[in-house]
Amino acid sequence: MEKSFNKLYKVNGQDDIDDFMKMLNESYFKYSALIREEYFVKSKKNFLMNYFNLKEINLIEQDLTIRKDLFFPNYFRIDLKIIKIDYRLFQVVIQHDFFNLENELTATTICLIKFR
Repeated sequence: MEKSFNKLYKVNGQDDIDDFMKMLNESYFKYSALIREEYFVKSKKNFLMNYFNLKEINLIEQDLTIRKDLFFPNYFRIDLKIIKIDYRLFQVVIQHDFFNLENELTATTICLIKFR
Protein backbone atom coordinates (compact mmCIF):
# COMPACT_ATOMS: atom_id res chain seq x y z
CA MET A 1 0.00 0.00 0.00
CA GLU A 2 1.35 3.41 -0.84
CA LYS A 3 -0.35 6.72 -0.04
CA SER A 4 1.50 9.92 -0.80
CA PHE A 5 1.53 13.49 0.50
CA ASN A 6 4.10 16.21 -0.24
CA LYS A 7 5.07 19.70 0.84
CA LEU A 8 7.70 22.34 -0.02
CA TYR A 9 10.10 23.63 2.68
CA LYS A 10 13.17 25.89 2.85
CA VAL A 11 16.43 25.14 4.69
CA ASN A 12 16.44 27.48 7.71
CA GLY A 13 19.72 29.25 8.35
CA GLN A 14 19.60 29.20 12.12
CA ASP A 15 18.90 25.73 13.44
CA ASP A 16 19.07 23.56 10.33
CA ILE A 17 22.67 23.95 9.17
CA ASP A 18 26.26 23.37 10.23
CA ASP A 19 29.24 25.73 9.84
CA PHE A 20 29.47 24.83 6.13
CA MET A 21 25.79 25.78 5.56
CA LYS A 22 24.90 22.11 4.99
CA MET A 23 21.64 20.76 6.42
CA LEU A 24 22.18 18.75 9.62
CA ASN A 25 21.03 15.15 10.01
CA GLU A 26 18.72 16.19 12.87
CA SER A 27 17.03 18.64 10.51
CA TYR A 28 16.00 15.83 8.16
CA PHE A 29 14.27 14.15 11.10
CA LYS A 30 12.72 17.47 12.17
CA TYR A 31 11.19 18.10 8.74
CA SER A 32 10.06 14.46 8.54
CA ALA A 33 8.23 14.97 11.84
CA LEU A 34 6.66 18.23 10.59
CA ILE A 35 5.18 16.65 7.49
CA ARG A 36 4.00 13.60 9.49
CA GLU A 37 2.30 15.87 12.00
CA GLU A 38 0.52 17.75 9.24
CA TYR A 39 -0.52 14.53 7.53
CA PHE A 40 -1.65 12.59 10.61
CA VAL A 41 -2.78 15.16 13.15
CA LYS A 42 -4.06 18.13 11.17
CA SER A 43 -5.77 16.20 8.39
CA LYS A 44 -9.33 15.39 9.39
CA LYS A 45 -9.75 13.11 6.37
CA ASN A 46 -6.79 10.90 7.28
CA PHE A 47 -7.76 7.29 6.77
CA LEU A 48 -5.42 5.93 9.46
CA MET A 49 -6.61 8.23 12.22
CA ASN A 50 -10.22 7.55 11.28
CA TYR A 51 -9.66 3.80 11.09
CA PHE A 52 -7.84 3.52 14.39
CA ASN A 53 -9.78 6.36 16.07
CA LEU A 54 -6.59 7.05 17.97
CA LYS A 55 -4.99 10.16 19.37
CA GLU A 56 -1.39 9.22 20.13
CA ILE A 57 1.40 8.54 17.64
CA ASN A 58 4.73 7.15 18.89
CA LEU A 59 7.92 7.12 16.85
CA ILE A 60 9.57 3.74 17.43
CA GLU A 61 12.65 4.02 15.18
CA GLN A 62 13.95 6.01 12.23
CA ASP A 63 16.79 5.85 9.74
CA LEU A 64 18.41 8.40 7.39
CA THR A 65 20.18 7.95 4.05
CA ILE A 66 21.73 11.06 2.47
CA ARG A 67 22.51 10.93 -1.25
CA LYS A 68 23.21 14.61 -1.90
CA ASP A 69 23.46 17.43 0.64
CA LEU A 70 20.94 20.25 0.94
CA PHE A 71 22.37 23.71 1.67
CA PHE A 72 21.08 27.01 3.04
CA PRO A 73 18.94 28.69 1.61
CA ASN A 74 17.72 25.89 -0.71
CA TYR A 75 14.10 24.94 -1.09
CA PHE A 76 13.25 21.26 -1.01
CA ARG A 77 10.20 19.04 -1.27
CA ILE A 78 9.34 16.10 0.94
CA ASP A 79 7.21 13.26 -0.35
CA LEU A 80 5.67 11.28 2.49
CA LYS A 81 4.77 7.71 1.53
CA ILE A 82 3.05 5.12 3.67
CA ILE A 83 4.90 1.94 2.81
CA LYS A 84 3.28 -0.61 5.10
CA ILE A 85 0.38 -0.73 7.52
CA ASP A 86 0.01 -3.46 10.12
CA TYR A 87 -3.51 -3.08 11.48
CA ARG A 88 -3.00 -5.92 13.93
CA LEU A 89 0.04 -4.32 15.61
CA PHE A 90 -1.12 -0.71 15.05
CA GLN A 91 2.13 0.05 13.22
CA VAL A 92 2.92 2.01 10.08
CA VAL A 93 6.18 2.27 8.12
CA ILE A 94 6.61 5.69 6.51
CA GLN A 95 9.19 6.85 3.99
CA HIS A 96 10.07 10.53 3.54
CA ASP A 97 11.89 11.33 0.29
CA PHE A 98 13.65 14.71 0.11
CA PHE A 99 14.03 16.32 -3.33
CA ASN A 100 15.84 19.50 -4.36
CA LEU A 101 14.31 21.95 -6.85
CA GLU A 102 15.93 20.01 -9.70
CA ASN A 103 13.77 17.05 -8.58
CA GLU A 104 16.85 15.03 -7.54
CA LEU A 105 16.40 12.66 -4.62
CA THR A 106 18.72 14.05 -1.92
CA ALA A 107 17.80 12.03 1.18
CA THR A 108 15.38 9.47 2.57
CA THR A 109 14.17 8.90 6.09
CA ILE A 110 12.24 5.79 7.02
CA CYS A 111 10.41 5.48 10.30
CA LEU A 112 8.25 3.05 12.19
CA ILE A 113 5.22 4.62 13.89
CA LYS A 114 3.04 2.95 16.48
CA PHE A 115 -0.49 4.14 17.19
CA ARG A 116 -2.28 3.93 20.54
